[in-house]
Amino acid sequence: MSEVTRADVNARMKRTNIKGKDYIDVAQRVQGFWEVFPNGRITTEWLVMQADWCVCQATIYDMDAVIAQGTAFEEKKGNINTTSYIENCETSAIGRALVKNPSLLLCDEPTGALDYKTSKEILELMEQVNRDYGCT
Repeated sequence: MSEVTRADVNARMKRTNIKGKDYIDVAQRVQGFWEVFPNGRITTEWLVMQADWCVCQATIYDMDAVIAQGTAFEEKKGNINTTSYIENCETSAIGRALVKNPSLLLCDEPTGALDYKTSKEILELMEQVNRDYGCT
């Protein structure tokens, strides 16, 4: 039996067009990950957990080697229940880690609407990503 490649798995995934961009849901990405990396694992860590917002980081491993990470911020808005926005954050972090391991992060006003303490935490997190992963 031949080895399954990322390209093979990616070509089979169903895409949904949302506002002109192709989207592959996270469940498909996770399933594809297991096909390509049967010994892999996915972990999540809560970097910030506040009453109305959170930041989650997902780490993707092949055996013991880190092959990608993804981070997501989610804010509780309106009447959404607490579990929903927390689950959305975790799912987004995993999806972002599975998409690719970028060398460049584009951040449009990442601290624009945040208080001083939170802004400082986000900027420190961005510096850590740069130091640890060489991501500019």
